[in-house]
Amino acid sequence: MNISLYAFITILSISLLPNASGFTTPANARPAFSTSTSKLMSFATSTELENPRKVGLAFQLDDGTRKSHSIAQNSSFVTGFFKGLSNREAYSKLLTSLYF
Repeated sequence: MNISLYAFITILSISLLPNASGFTTPANARPAFSTSTSKLMSFATSTELENPRKVGLAFQLDDGTRKSHSIAQNSSFVTGFFKGLSNREAYSKLLTSLYF
């Protein structure tokens, strides 16, 4: 079971904060849920080890568009654009080359 870092922080902050009346929970009161901090830490570290850029949709988009991005970034229009050297004609040629 994976738990997101946001959920971990939320659960941890709820368990550490005083209750709504401003007083801490009495020592003999039972918590609403029973989860040890070490279990939460192990869930958080396991999700941090999984890089979301290496799996799922983000990876597929990155992998699928890598070649076209490389070609576009190395085009004369883009390099000229970043140097401040571009005009309307160069832009229209770039768009035409992408489709035809």
